[in-house]
Amino acid sequence: MVQGLQAEQKRTNEHLDSLETKVDQRVRETRPIWEAVQAQLEEMNERLRNAEAELKEARAEMTSGFRAVERKIGILSKNLIDMTADIRELQDRIEKPESQPS
Repeated sequence: MVQGLQAEQKRTNEHLDSLETKVDQRVRETRPIWEAVQAQLEEMNERLRNAEAELKEARAEMTSGFRAVERKIGILSKNLIDMTADIRELQDRIEKPESQPS
């Protein structure tokens, strides 16, 4: 019985040794792939950080541009109102002499 247990233990140890060898071999085979994946992920993260910085800069420029356009629209609106008032005043001046009897 002891010999049977020892034989079983020996087979189990041999099987474990075989599995460890296979695992070590697979780790060596997949390590370059994993390292390449990690390098690609790092590159993608760097690109993403750069894109986020560019997006932030673009948003700031766009906001500044919108403010400038808003100011210009305000000025144009004021000028249009002033010109409309001037035109109305000129029309009133033109109509006034025409409505007076000569």
